[in-house]
Amino acid sequence: MKILFFSLILAALNISAMELKIENKHWAQAGTYHQFKTYLVNKDLNTKVDVTDKTKFISPFQLPQRNNGEFLILPTRNGQIGSFKITAIYIDSEGKEHKSEELIRVRSEPSHIEVWGPSFRVYTHRPYRLRVWGYFNGRRLDITKLSNWFAFCGRVDTLGNYVAYIPHCRESLTISYGHQRRNLYFTVAQ
Repeated sequence: MKILFFSLILAALNISAMELKIENKHWAQAGTYHQFKTYLVNKDLNTKVDVTDKTKFISPFQLPQRNNGEFLILPTRNGQIGSFKITAIYIDSEGKEHKSEELIRVRSEPSHIEVWGPSFRVYTHRPYRLRVWGYFNGRRLDITKLSNWFAFCGRVDTLGNYVAYIPHCRESLTISYGHQRRNLYFTVAQ
């Protein structure tokens, strides 16, 4: 009877000492797939078991996931260092839920940016679509909505749509993302 009672207490201690840990969490590079690993750690016994395949991962913004825990890291606003929270949930064989949350830092500087837009002439009060692509480790990602814009003869909205308001103007449109900067030059006609 004493042995059974002692075994139950020991089992309870082992269960309470179990903790879910997320590894490979310190920095992630935009434009790459980043694999997070989860381990069920028993602090008392100093053991850990890889439970990545049985863990449910929750990311913000519905990040694309290639394998369980392997997410495509998306660029941040204007190429700044950013962060997001990743949540991991593991349910053990006894039905107990183990949960862990970590703040992941993102480096978001592309190797270069490419801008597409009008190349010669635009007309006042007509919208023109502009696009910006960033190249992150060879992967081309649309960063139009994440870029900063400066227009002299018109205005660019947050979706990258340009409208000129000053006729007979030489536009020098500046697009920046992180440390990258590009210019588009064109004439505004009436």
